[in-house]
Amino acid sequence: MMTRAEKFWDRIADSYDQTEDRFETLHVQAMEHTKKHLQAGHVVLDYGCATGGKAFELAGHVQHIQGIDISSNMIAGAQRNAAARNIQNVTFAQATLFDERYADESFDVVMAFNILHVLPDARQALRRIAELLKPGGLFISTTPCLREKQALASRLQLSVYLALIVVRLVPNILTRFTFADVDALFAGGSLQVIETRVFYHQVSSYFVVAQKIQGTENLAHNAH
Repeated sequence: MMTRAEKFWDRIADSYDQTEDRFETLHVQAMEHTKKHLQAGHVVLDYGCATGGKAFELAGHVQHIQGIDISSNMIAGAQRNAAARNIQNVTFAQATLFDERYADESFDVVMAFNILHVLPDARQALRRIAELLKPGGLFISTTPCLREKQALASRLQLSVYLALIVVRLVPNILTRFTFADVDALFAGGSLQVIETRVFYHQVSSYFVVAQKIQGTENLAHNAH
């Protein structure tokens, strides 16, 4: 049976690309900093890939990207876009993080752009991401922190709010994080935060890079 979340993302899949263009500044900043951490031999998982835009932009910097999304309509759009661009090293599948097709320690990088705040259990997702990463592998994410003061004004503007819904910045089910809330998700786990930045203050997009460290109990991270 299709879940409520699947139905939501399926409904907005057709308008995703057009609406994401409204946040071009955020997109450019996130991609620029993500590329700094990628290598030609990397095998990457793009979790919550939507219609594949970020995967396509990063494809030339890695060996392969596997995009996954719970929305069949998003995946269909991503596959159409890949064919139109003739990009050979990006593949897509309708799947969750827990799909048995994806073995532990099989990815050099896991990316999750604008995903953590829409999950019912972000900590559980991070534990699974740590399992999927090779030792020393990287988790790269952006998360809109809508409880931050800078984000409040945009949340009150209906047109912006509706646009954010479409690009997964404000879905029908969300957690309104602060930066500290996102930091706390990593506490005590095996992902050690090594870089944080804030992009696009209107939605307080929090960029985090974390590295898988085996046996790490107490995690510290650089100041942002």
